[in-house]
Amino acid sequence: MSDDNTARTLYRVENGVAWITLNRPEVLNCFGSADYVALRSLIRRAEHDRSVDVIVITGRGRAFATGGDLKEVRSYFVEDADELEFYQFIDQTPFDALRRCPKTVIAAVNGLCVAGGIVVALCSDFIIACDSAEFGTPEARVGLTDPFTASLLPQRIGMGRVRQMLFTGKFLDSATALQIGLIDAVVPAEGLTDAVEAMIAEVRTTSPAARAQYKRYLRLHDPPIELEFPIADRADTLARLAAFEADNSHRQVSSR
Repeated sequence: MSDDNTARTLYRVENGVAWITLNRPEVLNCFGSADYVALRSLIRRAEHDRSVDVIVITGRGRAFATGGDLKEVRSYFVEDADELEFYQFIDQTPFDALRRCPKTVIAAVNGLCVAGGIVVALCSDFIIACDSAEFGTPEARVGLTDPFTASLLPQRIGMGRVRQMLFTGKFLDSATALQIGLIDAVVPAEGLTDAVEAMIAEVRTTSPAARAQYKRYLRLHDPPIELEFPIADRADTLARLAAFEADNSHRQVSSR
């Protein structure tokens, strides 16, 4: 076993599994630029570690991940903001690295999973959630849009369900998420690690090389993701961001 722990992201390798834990429970594991960079770096580290064939991503505390840090996100949308800085922020996200990773990736969703958090889950091969988990795409509530969720959700659920999630920002409990096919399994919170390990054992009945080859085949069906500046009305979005943050201090939201 190897350990490499930082204050905000934890990494360990045990029995060929790279465990990546998002470790900002005090802010529900929201992502700043540094957190996105760290996650992308650890995914690539695990990808190039020959002893690793499975990657597990989870969160510490009552959230899996809750999107971008609102304080940082808002700075990209103020009147004199440079739009280039927003695209530089997007370039730092781990989503492409996750989608292209040849190793099997499991999202172990231990709690709230919204915005950028749900994108991380959607970029994984399997999503196993605890029974207290919630899922949501609340970006439109603050006047933002997200091409990642709009592109990736239809691969798991029907277009009608996608519209309901995107247009209303409504949160889904884990039972509903399982029923509509958004996630692969629901287990009691205390059994999440055991369920992940059972999935790993099942996956390992097949060849790692064959799984990697299948992932290359499946990538041929990945939807193109067109990035656009995610707001149409800057003043409305800033007002909505401020109101949402005040009314939902326990939840984070971002365009990612």
